Amino acid sequence: MKRFAGVIVVAILAGAGCWFFGLGLVPAIVVVLVVGSLGVVLRVLTAPATVGEWPAAPPQPTDGARRETSELSWALRTRGGIVDDAIILRVRAIVANRLAHRQLDLDNPGHRRAIEKLIGAGVYELVNASGNRQRVKMPSIVTTLDILERLDVLDKPDRVDPPIPR
Repeated sequence: MKRFAGVIVVAILAGAGCWFFGLGLVPAIVVVLVVGSLGVVLRVLTAPATVGEWPAAPPQPTDGARRETSELSWALRTRGGIVDDAIILRVRAIVANRLAHRQLDLDNPGHRRAIEKLIGAGVYELVNASGNRQRVKMPSIVTTLDILERLDVLDKPDRVDPPIPR
């Protein structure tokens, strides 16, 4: 409406000027309507066309970024204790990374026996369920992470954690 305010003012001034110089009231109103409609049409036709572009996509969060940590923590707090698929996918990526250090591929069916020997059949089924996601609860995720931590200890048996400063 703001962009038509000037057109409306000009139309009213033109009609008032015509009436002041002796034109009747009805013809002056017609002048206001004609000048106003022509002004609105010209304003609409000459207005620059604004192309509504989508805003740029936000950058993908890096692993461990504050935003990712926040999203993953909310994905853990779902109704009924069922873990969101984002958590399962993240755990699957961690398992695949840990197995890659041992030259094992989670997607290779030939490596299944060796992987099940390392992490167990239940954990293998949890992270290798393709397409049909089961309803995974939080204790299963905790168990999976504990098994991965034991793998890390097996890889580095002489690892000593530094003391926590007080």
